[in-house]
Amino acid sequence: TATGDVVAVSGEESFHSFSASSSTKFLSAKASASEQAAVTPGGSDIHGRNVTIGGGDNVLISGSTVTADEDLKVAAAGDVVVNAAAESAAARSESKRSRAGLLGLSGGTFEFYSKTTTKDAAQSVGNAGSVLSAGHDLTLDAGRDATIIGSAVAAGHDASLSAGRDVNLLPGQEYGFRSHSEKRESIGIGASFSASGLGLFAGYRATEQGLEHQGDYTAGSLVSAGNDVAVKAGRDVNQVGSHIDAGRDVALDAGRDWNMTASYDTESLHQYIKQTQVGISASAGSKAWDAVRATGRLPEELTAGRGGAGYSALTAAGAGLQYVDAVNSGLSELLSASVSAGASSSRTDYRGATSTAQPSGVYAGRDVQVEAGRDIIIEGGRVVAERDVSLDAGRDLTISAALNTGSSSTTSSSAGADVGLKGSIGASGVGGGVNMSAYASGSTSSGRSDTRVDAVIAAGDTLSSSSGRDTTVAGAHLEGDSVWMDVGRDLTVASLQDHTENESSSWSAGGSVTVGAGVSGSVGVSGGSSHMSSGWVNTQTSILGQKKTILHVGDTTRLEGGLIASATGNLLIDTGSLMFTDIQGSKKGESIIWGLSGSYDSKANESITSWGVNRLPVVELGYASFDRYQKTRATVGEGQIVVRDGSDTEALNRDVSRAQEEIWGDNIKMNLFISPSTIQDIVEEGLDGDLGRAWAFPNTIVGLIGGTLGTGVNILFGEKTEIIYDWNAINFTNTPFYKLAKIFNNNIIPGAITFGNIELYSEGIYPNNYSSVYIPSDPQLALRLSGITHLEFSTHEEKHTYQYQHYGPFYGLFYVLGGFASGDNPFELEADQYSLSNMH
Repeated sequence: TATGDVVAVSGEESFHSFSASSSTKFLSAKASASEQAAVTPGGSDIHGRNVTIGGGDNVLISGSTVTADEDLKVAAAGDVVVNAAAESAAARSESKRSRAGLLGLSGGTFEFYSKTTTKDAAQSVGNAGSVLSAGHDLTLDAGRDATIIGSAVAAGHDASLSAGRDVNLLPGQEYGFRSHSEKRESIGIGASFSASGLGLFAGYRATEQGLEHQGDYTAGSLVSAGNDVAVKAGRDVNQVGSHIDAGRDVALDAGRDWNMTASYDTESLHQYIKQTQVGISASAGSKAWDAVRATGRLPEELTAGRGGAGYSALTAAGAGLQYVDAVNSGLSELLSASVSAGASSSRTDYRGATSTAQPSGVYAGRDVQVEAGRDIIIEGGRVVAERDVSLDAGRDLTISAALNTGSSSTTSSSAGADVGLKGSIGASGVGGGVNMSAYASGSTSSGRSDTRVDAVIAAGDTLSSSSGRDTTVAGAHLEGDSVWMDVGRDLTVASLQDHTENESSSWSAGGSVTVGAGVSGSVGVSGGSSHMSSGWVNTQTSILGQKKTILHVGDTTRLEGGLIASATGNLLIDTGSLMFTDIQGSKKGESIIWGLSGSYDSKANESITSWGVNRLPVVELGYASFDRYQKTRATVGEGQIVVRDGSDTEALNRDVSRAQEEIWGDNIKMNLFISPSTIQDIVEEGLDGDLGRAWAFPNTIVGLIGGTLGTGVNILFGEKTEIIYDWNAINFTNTPFYKLAKIFNNNIIPGAITFGNIELYSEGIYPNNYSSVYIPSDPQLALRLSGITHLEFSTHEEKHTYQYQHYGPFYGLFYVLGGFASGDNPFELEADQYSLSNMH
């Protein structure tokens, strides 16, 4: 015991270190430096059987431990402060490394030179709380204020906190900071693989990335007891982000206010990545495989439209037209290769921030009793008792939600240009020349959210409350076996909405020009934007008694989307007047994407330009929107409502099952694709043009696989495959399948087989060779064909391609049903007759 102040504080241990190193070898160098510092509190430690700490003025216990085997008492005429000490640490490091020579593989690149620079920094401040513990009883008695900050007070039996003015249960503060940056530069040769082909790159690459994360956190205080916790303040009990836990009862008595509020953790994050590339690129690929993937997506895209027959029809038509365009493009450029010199760069930045509530809590194994001379404020808190909860406020009782908030934004940009040589082969022949291309793109997105953390007051038996003036329950859930509420003036029960809003936009532009035997080029621009917002009651505010709910209100009861009910229907609301409104919620979203592209080829076939469509761009448009609505009804369940001023309650919802309802509004999705040249081809050529080739493309895929495998086998065994683009097909010669077939049927003769718009010729057979005529069993038709000994393979197989285009995926079935490869098969007879009339 002291006549002045009693101070038990922690000392500090400091640590600091610095190190640096560097080395240089042939074709390599590295250097690094690091620094660390820390401050660790070394708290006081007081221990005894019974411990009494008394101060004539004030008592300060900071970052220390006081332990009593039996009873612990801390008393002061002034203030009692149980505080936390701060422990801090900081570190930073930097390293540089460069190498040259044959360095091996790194990230898919065989490097000749690399340089890496890395920087890291971190800082933290932790809460080293004091601990006061007693095996039996613990008492804190202050003439003025009793304050516990980021610390713990625990008693095996009973814990008592009393103050002439305020009792403060406050959180300690913590802080964290971390940053990292890395820049890597290299010169080398790298390879990449994708479904579209192979890519090679030789040159300089640089990647720079980094992050910066910062957070301010709270570490709540704790008062706990094996039996009872009693808190008594002459003025206010301020409980912020802290907890009270009792094995039996909790009793809080505030001369003025009990402020039970949440503390908040805040965080921010910034991340970025920047990439630069300068060098020579080589690539090889096939648009045919893009068409193959389009075939797999087609069923889903045909049925993607929503919102009505019109949207579905436009989407299906657009998907079909886009598929025809993809197949035509894939067959026109079966294989392409390029070598170019150029540069590209890209950057992406992300920023985010959050604020997260850390609500206070009061937990009791038996009862919680709170009495406040003026106001009780509970913000997102939890008050839970196995038996009874009693909240009595001389003026106002306010139980409301805490609030979590978040925001984020992302920006991206990229650009590049190159010049080089490009060549391609496909159904339109062989082309190539000097190619120049450039592109640029950008995008932004942002979002924010406000999310409620509802308060919960729960009693295993009886939950009772009283207020001399107003009681407000907004963003909370009150529940007990029995619920009794006595409100001197007005009662407000209101549900609260969570809000989110997100928006994004993007754009891109690019073009290329190839100058060779002719001039060809393409250009395209595209963009898009989206917006989504919501205001939604995720949890309805409610007052619910499992057995009974009894509410006496002196003046007005206001229900704003709130629910009052009894599970058994034993309910009574006695109020001067009743006002009620429903809350309308919504989730709305809208997105639009668009694109314009055009191409020019001086060597293109001009025979179908009568409409002038070769000068019109391809148009792509996508639109989607949805509206979803919510009605949160002011609801009073089954039971008795007594409105003393005679207000009408007929419009009030009494059906608990209809307290919340969700209704879908518009749900629209439309994808539109318009290719004027493809439309013209469909109108003028029908199934003999691009439309038929798309219809036959599933069969063409089989032919492409066969032609590719056959070419691969020939390359493996030193054989040659010639690819000819004519007769409405891509012709693969000298394929090895005849040799394979002879294993199973030695009598088979060399020939050709067609799959869609692919023709496969066996060894020694070419399109301009002659084949024998199929002789039908019909005597008259056989007699007419008997004088013809041979036909051209090319025109015979050409007719089969058109048959595929007319019957599509079903052609194989019809061909087998028609008699397979025989003179009685109508498809073979039609092909022979076509060849007779088109022989060269």
